[in-house]
Amino acid sequence: SSTTSDNNSLYSVDSMVNSIMSRSFVLFLFVALIILCVALNIIFNLKAVGVHSFYRENYEMDLSSLLLLCERPNDSREPGMTPRQLELSERNWTAHRMERQEYVHSILDAIPEQVKNEPYRGRSDKDRCSTKRKQFGDKISLVEELSPNSTKHAIIVPFRDRAYHLEQFLKYMSSYLQHHYSHTNHTFSLYILEQDDEKPFQRSFLMNAGLDFIEHDAACVTMHDVDMVPIFYSAVPYHQCRLPTNLLSKFESADWKIFYEKYMGGATTIHQQHWAVINGIGNQFRGWGAEDDELYLRLTYRALVDCKSMKPVRPKGKDGSFMAISEAKAHHHERQKKGSDYNRNVKIMNRHQKFGVSNSMIDGWSLNKYNVTAHDIRYTGDDAKLKGFQEIHFIKVSNQVEMIDF
Repeated sequence: SSTTSDNNSLYSVDSMVNSIMSRSFVLFLFVALIILCVALNIIFNLKAVGVHSFYRENYEMDLSSLLLLCERPNDSREPGMTPRQLELSERNWTAHRMERQEYVHSILDAIPEQVKNEPYRGRSDKDRCSTKRKQFGDKISLVEELSPNSTKHAIIVPFRDRAYHLEQFLKYMSSYLQHHYSHTNHTFSLYILEQDDEKPFQRSFLMNAGLDFIEHDAACVTMHDVDMVPIFYSAVPYHQCRLPTNLLSKFESADWKIFYEKYMGGATTIHQQHWAVINGIGNQFRGWGAEDDELYLRLTYRALVDCKSMKPVRPKGKDGSFMAISEAKAHHHERQKKGSDYNRNVKIMNRHQKFGVSNSMIDGWSLNKYNVTAHDIRYTGDDAKLKGFQEIHFIKVSNQVEMIDF
């Protein structure tokens, strides 16, 4: 009897020990998993910092030295010019820009009047988004239907007083595109649009001007800030614009998040026919602020967002990771954020929210006016350091848009 009791006691103790050990083991695994996740995150961040530092240290080069890496024959009949170089050197760019304007007007004229002039009535309705996409018919088509064989793309960079950023952007992006696209048939042309006047900087006006210079058969056209670039190992889809896509899903300066859900700044790629459908972006914004939000409204009114979430399309995971080239004050001109200009920009936004689609008909790509003060084309040839771009256009324009009082 006592023996049986002792055995039961020992069994109970063993069971208790086994239970404690089992729970301890589970707890140990749980803690180990947490430690592993933290360690991997630290390693990832260290890797990111290392990659950032490496490329920032190795992409120091002044602009004059960088341009010497490009080929620019002085004589258009010089032997050895490629057919592409010969065609661009002899092109009538005034006629080309007129053809681009005819293109955007033809797209806008094809939009039904009842859709073109529809007032704003709450674009957050998901069903209304799907209905709107059907109303536009083939004007809101998939890229495969718009340009099934096009592998040509364009990147437009509005620019002024950011020499350091431009130097680093050119070399970094050339290397980035070569690394990610050299094994594909996708090609990229870069258009640097510099505002050559004393007026407040107008990013949206420069973007619209850039749309007049791109090739007629280009597919994805990316509006890109000069002071940010993708993380080198992040496969940012510059060649995908089935629907307009804001290429940022993570940003270093925003703690690897985006600034807000409807953010459309930084780098946004849109098919050129969709740029025409929304009539580009508003020309009236000056100084800093609000033009990105107005672009989001234009896309929403034309049902060019994800109709399920009513948010911009973005890359998934790490494929939209970006970093700032430099945030040092020495590399930035003073941000033009005058109270009067910013308040004016807000009024433009309020007008767009009130009148909706019809507002894009009185301000945008089709109504842009400017003078071209310089247009220089550089060819990258076989130089590995700049081979990511097929060619680089340096274009200076002075703003002739009549400012509207709001």
